[in-house]
Amino acid sequence: MTLGEHLEELRSRMIRLLVGLLVGAVVCFVFRDRLMQVLLGPTFAVLRKTGMGSELVALDPMEPFMTTLKTSVIVGFILSAPYGLYQVWAFVAAGLYPREQRFVRRFVPVSIALFLFGCVFFLVLVMPALMNFLIYFMRTVPSFDPGGWLFGDRFVEVRPAIPAGPTTQPAARAPRVATYEEDPADPPDGAQWINRRRHELRFRLGNQTYAVPIRLADQENTIRPTFSMRNTIDFTMQMAASFGIGFQVPVVVAFLATLGIASVETMARSRRVTWFVMAIGAAVFTPSTDPTTMLLLLIPMALLFEAGLFAARLIEKRKAEERAADERSRTDDEGMR
Repeated sequence: MTLGEHLEELRSRMIRLLVGLLVGAVVCFVFRDRLMQVLLGPTFAVLRKTGMGSELVALDPMEPFMTTLKTSVIVGFILSAPYGLYQVWAFVAAGLYPREQRFVRRFVPVSIALFLFGCVFFLVLVMPALMNFLIYFMRTVPSFDPGGWLFGDRFVEVRPAIPAGPTTQPAARAPRVATYEEDPADPPDGAQWINRRRHELRFRLGNQTYAVPIRLADQENTIRPTFSMRNTIDFTMQMAASFGIGFQVPVVVAFLATLGIASVETMARSRRVTWFVMAIGAAVFTPSTDPTTMLLLLIPMALLFEAGLFAARLIEKRKAEERAADERSRTDDEGMR
């Protein structure tokens, strides 16, 4: 191919790549409700469980739209990455040796699959546990006691109790509010009940059900989470990307063994040093500063490192068999001569 033909091929591949990325972003924006449910679901679930009100805040009018648009574009690019990498591969494959093409065909699909698996692993298993730890930690902070000896008597006005006069009628019984684990199937207009699972007082007006969050009386002066939509989405996507990158460990190990840069025995002997480097990487990759998140990433990375060593042993064994077969073939050719 001439230089002009190469440039025309590059232009054609780039257009197809950009079209694939655009289609992925559009599809994600069309299904943005489901996408937001996946990314924000763990946070809402833990907030409901703790009875702190399952809602996020928007710090400016454009935040919900811009956050949803940015998230759709990023996730769309990730989902359309296999098609985009195929276009890149179709362009550069003609300039690679067969041995180099074999490397790309083996490692790129596995790398993509491990990245997506790492993201799903974080969203399904790690994110709920992480948010549960962080939000429950807020409840361990001692609440302010208005009648305490240090600040309450000095800064809170204590009003005397109003004396009660003699009663001429028996006290009326307080109305009883029904308590359910879930909402009743068809509540009548004006009915009220407590939803125990969501920690909410609910009542029916017309065809709509309204809810008021309830909390413990001794937690009136405590730390309450007020997360913004943008920060929660950014935190979730950064953590998911960190786990996707961390799950590339077996690909790196197998690639080093394939190229002969480091043998399996060398990497196995330096296991402690490798774990230490992975611990540093887990601390750097995760935007959260708590050690729990680092351990939740480090443990799968250590297991995947062992899986990479197993795969590298198989690769070295196959390479040794290929070399032995080549030696036998060469010996047979020399004997025939």
